[in-house]
Amino acid sequence: MFALGTWGKSVRRFAASVTCVTLAAVLLPASPAAAATYDWTPLTPATSPQGMDRHSMVYDSGRDRIVLVSGNDASTWEWDGSTWTRNLTANHPPFRHFAGLVYDSTRDRTILFGGFDFNGGLNDTWAYDGTNWTQLFPATSPPARIALAMNYDSVRDRVVLFGGRQNCCASYLNDTWEFDGTNWAQKFPATSPSPRWFPEMVYDSARSQSLLYGGYPSNGDFWKWDGSNWTALPGGPGIRERHVLVYNPVLDKTILFGGFFSPTIYDELWEWNGTQWRIRTPATGPAARYDTGAAVDGAGNMVLFGGSGSGFFSVGDTWLLTPGPDSDPPEIFVSSVASPADGLMPAESSFDMSNPVGATPAAVTIGASDDSGIDSVSVGASAASETSPDRWTATVPLTEGENSFPIVATDGAGNDATGVATITLDLDLDDDGIANNIDGNSTVSPAVSAAREPSARFSDKALGGATSGEIVSLGTGIGVTVKDLPSPAGVRVTVTGPTAQRATFRLDTKAPTFKLPPGTYTLTDPEAESSVETTTGGPAEIELIVGGAPLVIVVEAGEQATITERDNDGNGTVDEAEVTPAPGDVVTVNGVPVDDSGQNVSALRQTSLDIVSLREIKLATVVVPVESIDPRNEATTIKVGTYTASIPAGSFTHNAGRYLFSGKLGGADVVVAVGPVRGGMGVTVNVKNANLAGTTNPVTVAVTFGDEIFTGIVTARFR
Repeated sequence: MFALGTWGKSVRRFAASVTCVTLAAVLLPASPAAAATYDWTPLTPATSPQGMDRHSMVYDSGRDRIVLVSGNDASTWEWDGSTWTRNLTANHPPFRHFAGLVYDSTRDRTILFGGFDFNGGLNDTWAYDGTNWTQLFPATSPPARIALAMNYDSVRDRVVLFGGRQNCCASYLNDTWEFDGTNWAQKFPATSPSPRWFPEMVYDSARSQSLLYGGYPSNGDFWKWDGSNWTALPGGPGIRERHVLVYNPVLDKTILFGGFFSPTIYDELWEWNGTQWRIRTPATGPAARYDTGAAVDGAGNMVLFGGSGSGFFSVGDTWLLTPGPDSDPPEIFVSSVASPADGLMPAESSFDMSNPVGATPAAVTIGASDDSGIDSVSVGASAASETSPDRWTATVPLTEGENSFPIVATDGAGNDATGVATITLDLDLDDDGIANNIDGNSTVSPAVSAAREPSARFSDKALGGATSGEIVSLGTGIGVTVKDLPSPAGVRVTVTGPTAQRATFRLDTKAPTFKLPPGTYTLTDPEAESSVETTTGGPAEIELIVGGAPLVIVVEAGEQATITERDNDGNGTVDEAEVTPAPGDVVTVNGVPVDDSGQNVSALRQTSLDIVSLREIKLATVVVPVESIDPRNEATTIKVGTYTASIPAGSFTHNAGRYLFSGKLGGADVVVAVGPVRGGMGVTVNVKNANLAGTTNPVTVAVTFGDEIFTGIVTARFR
C-alpha cells in the first residue's frame, strides 16, 4: 500500500502509493520521531540534600516550588529554581521511603500517603501547606502499602491511588482508591491493571485522564483511568519499574526516564504525546538510574534529583531537562484515502459510478504532527484543512488509473516534510459492469457497500447478462447494493434504511419505474420484458404509464411478476402491458388481484366518474382492444374505489353488438352496458345503493373482462 522512503537531515521525504481497489482508509505505523529535541543540564546548587534514593517529589504550583520528601530520613526539601532549601517544619511525617506524594491544587497543599519504614508498610495520610505538616485522619483509608502509584485529578478534585504492596514480602495489589480531601473511598472498576508494585502514575490535564505505566510484575503495559474504569493504551518503552513518570502541561507530553528491568538499568528518555510513544536522545544526560525523583516546574522544565544505578548508590546530583530548539521536520504519513468511487463511498458524494466524466474527487487525509505545531499541509495543488488533531484533509481530483500528488507539511518553526502519494483508481474491480460502491466490492472492513446517491448506473452485461439500468432516486437514509447474479438471472438489489422510504430504479429501454422499500429483490431485464421478485421486505411497486393512464403493480414478499410492454401503434409509448405472476403467486394491478394465468392490462380512456353521496356510481369510459372482449362468456369485475362488483360469465344479454347486465349484486342495483363507440368499446356503469365508504380522490377504477384488465386512476366528481 503506502511505503516510506528515506529521510533527509532537515527535510523528511517519503513515498506513498496504493493500488486503490476500493480506496479504503489505509493506516500506517508512525514514522521515526520528529519533534523538539531535549537538553539535559547538570546543576550545581549552593545547597543540596545528601545523596538519596527512594524519595518522592512533586511541584507545588501555588508557591512555585518543587517539594522533596526524603527517602533517607524525615526531612522536607524545596527547590526554588536555583537551589535546594530544607524546611525544618515543626511537624513532619515519620521516616519512610517509596511513599505516594501529590499536589492538591484545589486546597493548595501537598498530600503524602503510605510508604515503608523498618517495621513495614504505612497507611497514614499527611498534608503539607508549605510551612508545616499536618496528619489527617480520614474515617476510611487504604490498607498499608509501599511502592504505590498516586496522582491528583484536578478536574474531578480527587487523589487517585493504585497498587503497591503491603510490605516487601506480601502479595502485590491492584486496588484503586480515591481521596476527596476528607476521606478515602475504594473504587471497583470492571477492568484493572494486574497486581504490581513500583508503577508510576501522572495526571494528563489536557485529556482529563490519569496515566499509569509499568511496575513489577508487568509487561510494560500502559493504562488510563477516567474516574470509573481502567483502559489499556498502546505500550512503548518496554518493561520498566522504579522509573520516573511526569506530565509536562507546557509541552502536553508525558515523560518517562530511567528505571530498570533486571538486569538492565536505563537512561532512556521517552515521551507520550497522547497518541504514541517516542524515544528522545539528548546529547548528554544523567547516568542510568532507578529510584530517582523528578517533577516539572511551572516553566515546563523537569528537575531530577538523586537515585541509584550501576556502580553507585544514593547520588545527590540535580539535573534540569529543557526542550531544545525545533530543527526537526514534522512527522507525516498518509492516514486515509476516501473517494466516492470506492466501497466506502461517503454519503454526501454523487456522481456516475460506472462511467465517470472528467475528474472524480478524493479526500486524502495526512497525519502531520510536530511540537511546534503544523502551519500548513498541501496535497498536490490543494491546500489541506485541519479536520481533527494532527489530521489534515485535502480534496484532489482522481482519474481512472494512477494519480500522483506531492505532499508538503510545514511546522511552526519553518521545517518542511515532503512526500508523494500515488493513488491508483479502479472503479470496477471484478469487471462486472457494476461499480465497486454499488456491488459492494471492498477489501476493508467494515465496508459501507451501499450507494447513497442517485444517478448510479449498474449492468451485468459484462458477464453475459442482459440487465442494466440506474438508480433514479433514493429516499432519506436509504442505501442500495446491487450485485450481479449468474447469467441470465439478473441483479440482486438490497435496499436498507427507514421502512417509509424508497429507492427508485429504472431498467434500460423499459418503461416501468421500480419503487423499492427496504428489502431484497431480483430484477431481470430480458429483451421484451422485465421482472421483479420480492425476496424479503417490500412490497415492490412498479409504476407504468399505459395509454396515458398510470398503473401500479404491487409485488409482495415471496411473490414475482413479469411485465411485458407492447407498443401496438408504434408511436413509442406503451398502450398495452401483460402482467404475469410466477406460478402460484398473486399480485395486484391498481388494487385488482392478478393470478398466475396472467392478464393483459390496458388503460381506461375518456373516463368520467360521478359519485353521489358515496352511495351511487355513474361511470362512463372507453376500453380497447374491442376484439378481445366477450362479456357473455367471461366473468366481469367492476371496481370503483372501495366498491367491487363481480358479474359471473353468462350474465350479460346481447343485442345488435351491445351487451347489458341489470340486476342486484350484494344488495346494490347494478346496470352495466357495453357497446361499440369510436376508438373502442364504451362501458357505462350505474350502481345504486352501493357502499363507497372510504373512497377519496384520486379513485382507482378497473374493469375486467376475463383476462383483460382495463384500469386507471380517475378524479371523480363527488356530489
